[in-house]
Amino acid sequence: MIKNASPNGNEMLLNGKAPLPGQIVQLPNLAKTFREVVAKGKDGFYKGRVAQAIVNLIQSKGGVMELEDLANHKSTVVEPIKYTYANEVTIYEVRRSHSLSTLSTILNVTSAPQMDKASLPKAR
Repeated sequence: MIKNASPNGNEMLLNGKAPLPGQIVQLPNLAKTFREVVAKGKDGFYKGRVAQAIVNLIQSKGGVMELEDLANHKSTVVEPIKYTYANEVTIYEVRRSHSLSTLSTILNVTSAPQMDKASLPKAR
């Protein structure tokens, strides 16, 4: 699947297979991308070679992204909300999503003491 996702997908494989734990993988194109971001800041990602590669890939899959779409991108940093379950696990979520409230409800329901039918009130 990764081979078909990107023209560089094969770079993430060793001899055509996913690397095993402990195997060393070299990713020269990714390293080049990181160097560009370090040297040029966000423009190293949203403009130039990296942006063009992203647009080319998306367009090759039928997408309609243009270089201007990336160049005009503005990110907003938001403070995540958090939920701590059983004083052990803290879950963070971006405010616009409802998955944290759903997950916290599931965790609370599944960890609640189990009731059997005999302990439930009878319907009248």
